[in-house]
Amino acid sequence: MNQKETVYNSPRLKIIENFVSLEECQWFIEYFEKQNLWKFCNAKKDYLADGKDFELVARQWDDRKIDFNKLYWTREYSELYKKIYPIMLAAKREISIFFNLPIKNFQLESWEAVRWYYPYWQGPHLDYIDPDFDRKNYDIDLSFFSEDEEALYRRHCTTKHMTGMIYMNQDFEGGELYFPYHDNFELKPKPGMLVMFSGHVKNPHGIKQITKGTRYVHTTFWCKDPERLSIAKFPIGHIENYGYPNKYWE
Repeated sequence: MNQKETVYNSPRLKIIENFVSLEECQWFIEYFEKQNLWKFCNAKKDYLADGKDFELVARQWDDRKIDFNKLYWTREYSELYKKIYPIMLAAKREISIFFNLPIKNFQLESWEAVRWYYPYWQGPHLDYIDPDFDRKNYDIDLSFFSEDEEALYRRHCTTKHMTGMIYMNQDFEGGELYFPYHDNFELKPKPGMLVMFSGHVKNPHGIKQITKGTRYVHTTFWCKDPERLSIAKFPIGHIENYGYPNKYWE
């Protein structure tokens, strides 16, 4: 499988094509749908800050997202983890190279698969906001998120320093990844493609509306300050820290 690497400076982003084989991508899509794992990870009020957060998360993500950290604790789906765990670790190695950060200095924050279909889309947003963020210190257009939305970011987006996405298919229309601050840079997903970037305040990005078909993506978020992960309800990073978890599935 011949990989092709491309690095962009505006936005600061790296692409590795053929990072995952077409056969693996198809296997994941078929497995997710056959097992109907989307419903297992729907939002629950017991781990969200308040009713407003619950409504927002449920409206956007219910029946569309699989949380691999959460799914892990069922001690089921061994065939899934045997395939996807090595891919997560390989993505971490590439994140380490691109951001020039030793592997020991960051860890998995969250790990998920998402499916996008009509009418879903996502406007310009951040993956990460510094806990000390003050919009008065930035001479850039921050109109894409209000002060109310800023409070939401502070609750949910202070540990996602780096983002990695592996696209699994291309038989859909729409769904381009775009960066409005960088001449509306736009990327059309290809199956097996790994994309890496930091979604900080100067690097907002969005996803154009899906108009036909279903777009599948495997996403990892990485934290450079593991001590701050203690705020999580679920033990994020357990799999990565303790190695391949055969003891549960042998």
